[in-house]
Amino acid sequence: MSPAVFLDRDGTLIEERHYLKDPAAVALFPGAAAALRRLQDAGFLIILVTNQSGVGRGFFTMDDVARVQARLDELLAPAGVRITKTYVAPEAPDQPSRGRKPSPQFLFDARGEFSLDLSRSYMIGDKLID
Repeated sequence: MSPAVFLDRDGTLIEERHYLKDPAAVALFPGAAAALRRLQDAGFLIILVTNQSGVGRGFFTMDDVARVQARLDELLAPAGVRITKTYVAPEAPDQPSRGRKPSPQFLFDARGEFSLDLSRSYMIGDKLID
């Protein structure tokens, strides 16, 4: 069983932007790609877990989320970083959600999907709910 590092996206890997939907606005934090590469080289799968309430609030679409993700992937590629999977909770905070953080559901989903050892895995975020 493999370990993983689960990461929040906004405010953790990239600069926080209010309801980010424009891929051109994605700004990777300095050193983030190198840090992810070190984790990957140490045998950790890299998995993103992100709340994107702007979808549920009607500010942007899941297609916008996918375009932002594609831009993040482009920025990480020169360092050889590959994100194993991104789990997205698109619901607004007042909507029912099975995976919206602080729920650990996406971690459990990833455990089953990738045969992860959660006892050797970590969650990194910029907010307490992460």
